Amino acid sequence: MRENSRLKKENIRLMKKTGEYKEMKNDAKEILKDTPEIKTIKLMREKYDLSLINAKEIVDSAKEQ
Repeated sequence: MRENSRLKKENIRLMKKTGEYKEMKNDAKEILKDTPEIKTIKLMREKYDLSLINAKEIVDSAKEQ
């Protein structure tokens, strides 16, 4: 379980480092304008092949902006 958590954190760190995270966050922000949060999470998961936790984190960070 701890290993899984560590890998998820490392995945987010790498996405932020490569700029992919920012791109996904901007995409989520655009989708949120016309779509409810839950549907946005689902769309982000499908589009970027994310886990539920990663997609939710990105959508939540897009809402904060």
